[in-house]
This record gives sequence, structure tokens and C-alpha cells, in this order.
Amino acid sequence: MFSSPRRYLENTLKIILFRARNFLDDNPVGVTSAGAEATELTSDQQGDLMLYFGPPFETSLFGLETIYDQNMDPRQSPKPIIKSETDLDAMNYPDFYKSGLMPRTIEFYEEISKMVKNRLEVVFPVFCRGPFSIAWALRGLQNCCVDLYRNPDFFHRLMSFITESRIRWEKERRRYLGCDIRRAQLDNDEVDGDIISKDHYEKFIFPYEQKIAEFHDNGIFYFHSCGNLTRLYDRIAALPGLRRIEISPASDLELAAQIFGPRRVILHKRLDPQRDVYVTSDEMRARLRTLIAKCSDATIEIDAAPLDSPVERIQEWISNARTVTSELGRGTLA
Repeated sequence: MFSSPRRYLENTLKIILFRARNFLDDNPVGVTSAGAEATELTSDQQGDLMLYFGPPFETSLFGLETIYDQNMDPRQSPKPIIKSETDLDAMNYPDFYKSGLMPRTIEFYEEISKMVKNRLEVVFPVFCRGPFSIAWALRGLQNCCVDLYRNPDFFHRLMSFITESRIRWEKERRRYLGCDIRRAQLDNDEVDGDIISKDHYEKFIFPYEQKIAEFHDNGIFYFHSCGNLTRLYDRIAALPGLRRIEISPASDLELAAQIFGPRRVILHKRLDPQRDVYVTSDEMRARLRTLIAKCSDATIEIDAAPLDSPVERIQEWISNARTVTSELGRGTLA
């Protein structure tokens, strides 16, 4: 799928058709993200077919190896490539046309655009991963954590380099496509309050996310993390333009509603599959009613995220969710 534009298009269309035939949700049939692990689409990025090369897309720009397997999306090498300050000094800003997966990306975009002949909108990939997420991949978790205490100046240089690299890439994307992304996304699984203190987030991560937000006219659309954001809510809420935030099973939903609800930030609540999805229909419906009640003054988006589940289980959850949203008179299924 990731070596042939034609095969990529064929498999993506199969995914779209499979969803339309099996999941009676309220999603527009054509709007999709290719790949088993779907990436979020902002309102500025929606289209019929968005090219997606998995988590390695951004880290490949900096020289991290991309690993391909037979039955899964591409993944990034777990081996850090910045082992010392001299390694960072030797790095150049990524080349939009030559670095990492960019030659493949441009080839796929141009070839698939020709194949669909304007019958579908093909959306060029966006730079989603946050600066700390990329620093973690390039430097390694243990090294990053040690740097925060022993070599903070070096860590700031690393984060600054990554942030500037993203801004330069965004500018070149604008020139290549002749259009702009007016709001950004931050995929930040590595921003986890169980690993990073609020003080460290404030000093070492937030300033660079803020710089990315300020580069875009409408700031940050979506802040994603599967980690625990509870301790970091106050600072994340200060990001310019924030419109949507992930609330993982580890994060506090009620506190999120108190902090983000008045700002009209959408709470993208991701459920715990074992506790919320792999249960009886009665338990599913009860859990959904409880979640919605906790957010009566906030906008909530409930995501079952039952990865690798049998189709029948997903259909059952959608049916129960439709029953509850109909009872309460609020909600759509996507």
C-alpha cells in the first residue's frame, strides 16, 4: 500500500466503501483518512482522500528511519539519532522536496491526483506531530528527561530547531500547493502529565507549541494526546485558537468540562475499550448517559476507539450510542 500510488488509492477506496456499508454513523462517506490508524482532519483539511503515511512521516524529515511491515502502517525506528550536541549541530533543516518521505509523498500526491481526475479531492499530508513528540523520537525519552535537568540549554536548542523546521516546512507546503493551512494540529502522545511535570511543560514545551500556534492565523485546532493531560489543562487552554482537545481514558473529563467548556472547546473524549466498550449493551448505554451528563455545559465528542474489534462489536456500540443520543436529543455519530 505504501509503495504504490495505485495500490494506495485502491485500498483507501476499499476502506471508504467498507465503512459506508458496515458502520451506520453520521460521517460523510467520502471523508476519510487512509491507514489503519486514522489521523484527525481539521476543518481546513477535510477532503475525500487524505494521504497518510503514519507516525514516521514527520520524524523521517529529520533522518529517522521508517520501518515497513507486511500487515501494518509504517512505523519509525526506535533508535534515537541525536546522541550528543554535535549531532544536533550537524543537522540541517529538512528539505521539503528531498528529506525523508517527502519524495514518496509528492509522487503519491501527484500520481493519485491524476488517477482520480478531479472526481475526488486529494489532500496533501499535514505536519501534525508536536515538537516534544519529535524530540522524544530523535533524542529518546531517557535522554530528553535527563536533558531537562542537566542540559536545559541544549534541550531548548533542540526544541527550537524542531519548531523552526516545522514552520519552514509549512511555508514550503504553502508555496508548493498554492494554499495555506490556517490552523494547526498538535499530535502529542508524549505530552503526558504522568511523565512530564507541569513546570517542565511550562518551561520546555508550551513556548514552542505557542510559537506554532502563533504562526497559523487561527492557532491550534486540535491538541491530541493519549496520555494524562489533567495536570496540564490550564496551560494547554492558553494555546491560541484551541478548538478541540483529546480527553483520554487517563484524563479527568469533569475537570476538562469545567476548564474548556466555557471556552467552547470540543472535548474529544476517548473511551476505555475494556471498561466502556467490551461490556453489555445496558452497560454501554449507562456509561454514555453518565459521560454526557458530566458535560452538560460543554461540547463533547465521544470516541469508542475499539481498535481491532470485530465489526459486530463496533456496530453494537454505534447502535447503543444512537439510542442514547436520540433519548437525550443531542449528538451525532462519527
